[in-house]
Amino acid sequence: MLYIHGGCPKTGTTSLQAALVGQQDALAEEGILYPDEWRGGNSHNGLARMLHTEEGLDTAIAELKGLLEGHPDRDIILSSESLFFRLREERSQVALLRLLGAAREVSLVTVAWTLRRLDDMVHSLYRQLTTAGVELRPLSEVASSFQPDLLIAGFRKVEDLVAGVTYVKYDADGQHNSELLRVFGLPSGPARLVERALEEAPRLNTSLSQKQAATILNLEELSARSGLTLDRKALLSTFRHGDFRFDDDRPWELMNHAVSRRLHEDMLQASVRCGFEPYSDFFGEAELSDWDSSAGPAPDLVSDEDLRKISSDLSPWGAGNLDT
Repeated sequence: MLYIHGGCPKTGTTSLQAALVGQQDALAEEGILYPDEWRGGNSHNGLARMLHTEEGLDTAIAELKGLLEGHPDRDIILSSESLFFRLREERSQVALLRLLGAAREVSLVTVAWTLRRLDDMVHSLYRQLTTAGVELRPLSEVASSFQPDLLIAGFRKVEDLVAGVTYVKYDADGQHNSELLRVFGLPSGPARLVERALEEAPRLNTSLSQKQAATILNLEELSARSGLTLDRKALLSTFRHGDFRFDDDRPWELMNHAVSRRLHEDMLQASVRCGFEPYSDFFGEAELSDWDSSAGPAPDLVSDEDLRKISSDLSPWGAGNLDT
């Protein structure tokens, strides 16, 4: 059996992949392969690279079939949230479906999707890309680029092609990962090891708070104000993976209420219209919050006391430098 986990983005996929990488040996003892190509810090690019290969889709298909044919006695797990984005455009849907069809010639294939409410997913992804320094279109334009009917049609095409498709509802506490492990057919021993790794490890790619975002988005001004050399990479790593917290902080909300509601309602209406029950059943009763903030946090949100906390808590010299 080939198990393919396709995300969606911002559903804890990276954390799950890291836990699978950490337990590759235990999985192998049970006849389950999480390929070596997925080993490492950025552990989910193997399948995405197949679909973006410069040599073309035929080379990607040959590579995947070679992987399956080389391990006929093992179940194989592949995971990449980029598969979700392949559903957003018709040409890329065709490429994904050809890859899945080729895999089906060699092995039974089942696909698992973790669904998150679309406006929440877009919001979280946009925040992550914004603080990573990626220059993006206005959020309202990014949100409007999602075509619910095309997404749903893509999910349906995958359903028609492979042996089985499972939809799992995203849970902010990560409980959905246990259900994914059952879909993957993990025996109880390795499943417990992966679950323990997920519980004990810090959540990867966590969202920033409002003050953390204000620091990242205003590095030059805050560096000049404080006399510190604030380094984006070091701060992002600490904010996302460490235990540093500002006092009197709050979550950072970027997508305004009108954009969020339109995106959610468009997806929900398309799900009802197309009979896509997983989304409408999961999120049909969702209540939207009323926040309305569409700009990045201003630098004055970070006080002088906050800067002193950065200096004393994060700098190994007590003050003056945060360069990596």
